Amino acid sequence: MAKMGRPTKYSDETGEVVFDLMDQGLSVVQVARKLNVSRSVLYKWANENSDFMDTFTRAREAAESALEYKYTQWMLDKNVNQSLIKLYMSNRFNWSENDQTEQEAHATPQSIQVEIVDARKTD
Repeated sequence: MAKMGRPTKYSDETGEVVFDLMDQGLSVVQVARKLNVSRSVLYKWANENSDFMDTFTRAREAAESALEYKYTQWMLDKNVNQSLIKLYMSNRFNWSENDQTEQEAHATPQSIQVEIVDARKTD
């Protein structure tokens, strides 16, 4: 029996379109909007089609790479709000800054017990 519901918008060219858009730095949500589908539809297509899954994975990495490249250019621009860019990138790509003081706090013992033993003393 045929599937009921709206016909899919997926085609053989979808992967290439998605990759090209994300290679410009667009997010999954932005690409979904351009394709007039929801984000969940893109993930559904990826789960149903291994070729698209591979392309979709590479596309997400390409988007991050494209923005990293732009970010390095923005770092030198005095007119760019560095804090805002950092916040955007960390939220979008789950980046985190290594907090040196937090790492040191976990690496430093909080208490030390020392027992002095006289090796010459016999019990």
